[in-house]
Amino acid sequence: MSGTEELTLPDLRRAAPGAEPPRKIGAGRISRAVEEVSVPGLPEHLVMVNVGRPYRLEERLDGRVYRTFGVRGDVALIPAGTPTEFRSLSPERQTVESLAISLDPVFVRRVAEADLNADGVELIGTLGGRDPEIERIGAALLPEIGDNDPFGALYVDSLANLLAVHLLRHHSSLGRRRARETGPRGGLPATALRSVTDYVEENLAGGLTLEEISAVAHMSPFHFSRLFKASTGLSPHRYVVGRRVERARELLAKTALPLHEVARLAGFTDQSHLAKHFRRHLGVTPSRFRTISA
Repeated sequence: MSGTEELTLPDLRRAAPGAEPPRKIGAGRISRAVEEVSVPGLPEHLVMVNVGRPYRLEERLDGRVYRTFGVRGDVALIPAGTPTEFRSLSPERQTVESLAISLDPVFVRRVAEADLNADGVELIGTLGGRDPEIERIGAALLPEIGDNDPFGALYVDSLANLLAVHLLRHHSSLGRRRARETGPRGGLPATALRSVTDYVEENLAGGLTLEEISAVAHMSPFHFSRLFKASTGLSPHRYVVGRRVERARELLAKTALPLHEVARLAGFTDQSHLAKHFRRHLGVTPSRFRTISA
């Protein structure tokens, strides 16, 4: 393997090189063949969404090491000033295609102080997670960047605020502290949410029903569904399907179980049912994912 290559990212917050002033948010598509790459600490927060083929990488962020089997939709958050390293776990270079979103730290700090009445908040880095809200914001943002229409600029500003608030609520020291203390605002209490998600994890292989899950929180199905979505951003059904896909993903990567057994243990009715949802969520078939992960 050759030496580590330092990757320099384009300034996504400028409409053109040297343009002033830089925008509070920027976005662009980045395609990079990765063997061993380091990214120095950047002056802005960086959010990356995988929009390409699956990959296998060892990634280092803020002293932590991640071995990721990345698939379409996986999200990475790299706070400003945090150096990152990526190393291919494949014998050859892998091409990683990402939607990269940069966000001005000064703007994020202003949002924290003005909208959330908090200061001294730090974003918490993560690699290889899932966040449907970031995916939606990114997909809406990319076509608008570079648009000179003032209404387009207003829309971009709205998306920047949405993303900043979402990161502060779900990927920051503030978000973690509030989740421990009270649970998400307008949603389930933290203890009830934890009981429900633990119950789902323990019973994924079974035929979970809404009535069964809501009973864990001691609520009616209607009331529970509304509060659960406020807490997680997902309906109970979509949450359970997502967790089943993640369980199948782990079994495919770590075991040699046949696909029909993976489907059963993850709670899908059969192999075809597994393949349908796996491809819908991750953009690749179970058999193809297993081959890549081997």
